[in-house]
Amino acid sequence: MRTSARQPAPGQTDREAPHWPKYTFKSSVFQVVIVMAAFVSPAFAQQKATAPFSEAYVSALAGAAVGAQDSAIVAVEYGERLDDHVTAFANLTYFDDLMTDRMRGNLARASAMLAASTGSTWTLQGRDQGLAFSVGAKVAAALGSNVRPYVGAGAGAVNLRRKIAEPAYGDVTESFVKVFGLSDGNIASTSASVTRPLAEGLAGINVVAGRTYLDFAYRYRHAFNLVEPVHFSQLSAGIGVRF
Repeated sequence: MRTSARQPAPGQTDREAPHWPKYTFKSSVFQVVIVMAAFVSPAFAQQKATAPFSEAYVSALAGAAVGAQDSAIVAVEYGERLDDHVTAFANLTYFDDLMTDRMRGNLARASAMLAASTGSTWTLQGRDQGLAFSVGAKVAAALGSNVRPYVGAGAGAVNLRRKIAEPAYGDVTESFVKVFGLSDGNIASTSASVTRPLAEGLAGINVVAGRTYLDFAYRYRHAFNLVEPVHFSQLSAGIGVRF
């Protein structure tokens, strides 16, 4: 009696079926990018067909600016695809504090002067809140992949608004400007805000799943026409929707 090769029973799976490795997300934004790319790329590569990128997206981002001034940031971004590789974007970013070390030294000097003249303890504190708007373009890998690395550049402007406070007296920005006139040169001693041109270079990775849009980005930003330099690296991660 002839016997034929044994066929697997319906629904039987291979004993040696592969298992995806587990990854642990770290606090570093760069590590998050590497983990996402390593995890998502093989899964999407096995798909016979992938959904095309839509014409536009809106995303919200959070992260940190690291450099001469360290600051937490939040941002919103709108982008619109121009062709298979190029996307135009508009970005609005809020910086919690971009005050320079020179200005913080001026606040310490003013506190000492007030303490000497009044006999009371003064602790002047300040921050330069920033709001930057930029437009530019990203050049990304070809369509057809759900993971798209990109590079780009943009230009715009940043507004710095100075706030100075003393714990016992609250906001003393106007009084400080009138009485002391101490400045780091970025914001005039007679003013509390200034707007300057801004340029940026960026690189990152976009990951999409359905209409969900993930963005892991690095930006280098430099503000011009300031006495004390304001330039920094910005790391952010965001989520949005495509439409």
